[in-house]
Amino acid sequence: HTALVEAEWLAARLARFVRTVLRCSSLAPPTNGVSRRSLTTFKSHNFDEAVTLEQSDKEGVWNGKTHATYGNFIGPFGGIIAAQGLQAVLKDSRRQGDPITMTLNYLAPMADGDFQVMTSLKQNNRSTQHWGLDIVQGPNVVAHAMLMLGARKETFAHVDVSMPQAPAPDTLKPFTFPNSKWLQNYEFRFATGELAQSAKDAPPPSASQITHGGSQSLVWLKEHPSRPLDFPGVAALCDAFFPRVFHARQAICPVGTVSITINFHTCEEELCGLGSDFLLGEAHASVFHRGYHDQLASVWSRDGRLVATTSQMMYFKC
Repeated sequence: HTALVEAEWLAARLARFVRTVLRCSSLAPPTNGVSRRSLTTFKSHNFDEAVTLEQSDKEGVWNGKTHATYGNFIGPFGGIIAAQGLQAVLKDSRRQGDPITMTLNYLAPMADGDFQVMTSLKQNNRSTQHWGLDIVQGPNVVAHAMLMLGARKETFAHVDVSMPQAPAPDTLKPFTFPNSKWLQNYEFRFATGELAQSAKDAPPPSASQITHGGSQSLVWLKEHPSRPLDFPGVAALCDAFFPRVFHARQAICPVGTVSITINFHTCEEELCGLGSDFLLGEAHASVFHRGYHDQLASVWSRDGRLVATTSQMMYFKC
């Protein structure tokens, strides 16, 4: 029975891989006779370098190195850490299915340099898998995650929420925020809730001066330079929203993500169909209380497909 299940899964995965390759090839721009491989092989993207992992001689142990361009206030950008953890599971030969949900807790700051991702397949069911992983530097576990993967099938489909209305990204000016390394890897075009350029130096308002909904923002975003969407890329992008306390106060303060959950609402083939286009992100907080606030966000494709939803818990000091 187990052999039959594995054979069915391999056949389905091979068929999906062929469809994905054909579709991605049809979406790629003309190359004027130059092979696409020659155009892409010698120029790697910062993101692909950052999530490059080498398998050790032990099953489920992957070696990586932090990337300077994803530096943040303390340690690397949290989204790239989530992407590195997810990448380890996706590269594992035991992997079956696409990511469905992922929860990652940030336990300690990650230092610049080498790290290891240690993955563990907790349960392998007929159509789902449950994984655990630790990201380790020396004796310290700096992040811990639980993931669920699953085989998506043709079923009843319905979206019970509506995509927010926003001007096309090409009609909006790019947002720039100097002196931040990881932000240079993304392009932001705010429709609403743009963070003031003077936020670093502006005196913060009192709580009574903050209007209801002041933490909300609506922004088109994508990787810079452009890069085709994939699951690690979406995972990182789900953490690219500025902390809601920045928006509510229009001022910068010490802040960090404690935990992030990412729910994926798409499959590999559908992601490939989106190419490297902008995604529309809507984010808001529910409450700021005694040093912690939540952050809820949804991510949409330009054609109205809900790609991912995400929630975070963050600490702040202000």
